Amino acid sequence: MQRRIFHKSLLLLTASAWGIASNAQTKSPSASNNNSNLASAANTVLNRITQSNANPVADKRTGFGLKNIQDSINAVTQGIKPQESSLIFLQKIANQAPDGRRVPIEISTSLTKVEKIAVLFDKNPNILCGIFDFNESLEPYIYTSIKMQQSGTLNILVKSNNNWYIAKKVVKVLIGGCGA
Repeated sequence: MQRRIFHKSLLLLTASAWGIASNAQTKSPSASNNNSNLASAANTVLNRITQSNANPVADKRTGFGLKNIQDSINAVTQGIKPQESSLIFLQKIANQAPDGRRVPIEISTSLTKVEKIAVLFDKNPNILCGIFDFNESLEPYIYTSIKMQQSGTLNILVKSNNNWYIAKKVVKVLIGGCGA
């Protein structure tokens, strides 16, 4: 995401510089006014890049980019406190992951009318790993791999019958995966 923001900003700055150069060549009376407007626009773009690099994808509506597990859970559930559930099954998730760069997880549930399943890992730089949408015709089953920076707790949120449920599992990571 940071790379995409950087490239868009770079293109805008290049276009601004091109406009400044073409105005300087025409030497029109409004060229100096346009130059100051373009310089102001370029300065605004640079300020936005600097501000967005602090946390470029943080979104309190979806939970992506948030750095606190409780904030992420609240964002995903829209403030509804999830109930612990033994009907969410975390299969093939080892208690000890030898390599955090790729940790396979398999999730299923016997809850009915599942609408969403969210995967969160509390020790990653970005806690929310993904949100999966379901409809009634789909079996609520996920098999995927995630990165884990260090040992922590895997949190699985399931929305079923307009209620949120949660299951947790502590996973020990031997070799970190985020940034490794």
